[in-house]
Amino acid sequence: MAHGYHEETDPEILTWILERFDDNETVTYCMLREEAQRIIRLKKPDFKASAHWANRFVKRHHILLSWEGRCEERLPPTLESKAMSFMMELKRTLTRYQFSRDRIICLDEIPITFSPIRTTSSAQGEVGSDSNRGSSSCSGLRRSSIKNCVATAVVAVLGDGTLLPPMLVVKVSIATNHFVF
Repeated sequence: MAHGYHEETDPEILTWILERFDDNETVTYCMLREEAQRIIRLKKPDFKASAHWANRFVKRHHILLSWEGRCEERLPPTLESKAMSFMMELKRTLTRYQFSRDRIICLDEIPITFSPIRTTSSAQGEVGSDSNRGSSSCSGLRRSSIKNCVATAVVAVLGDGTLLPPMLVVKVSIATNHFVF
């Protein structure tokens, strides 16, 4: 296979990453390299998912991977079809049960983090290097998620445009009964 294997394999890898992001999981460079190795080796047996390869992958797809609002880049085909199926099912449900716009709520959770996920320093080894495979010290592609935040801002709007009051949920440590931060 020629150098253009990534046109065939990148959508599958992106789907894997975005599904984890959708579950509010952190994806590290080490995890990316392991998944890429698994997927691409099926098409190109001599492939090695190096740290350099992972950096190039992230640069190729930086818009989707660092998405903070509106995104013009298309989703991978498998996620695009899942999104379209969801929208069609939602429309059928709204029609079937005759929901009015004031009974529909769009809600979003925004993780709030005051310190970044631990990253590997150059003294410990290159991020994503073989010495760090499976290590919790690999840096993440997305640093903040519901699972690693200290608080979550919840915002909601009704289908008729009415903005509901925001809510802040602060995590506390049950063992010490103190705030995490």
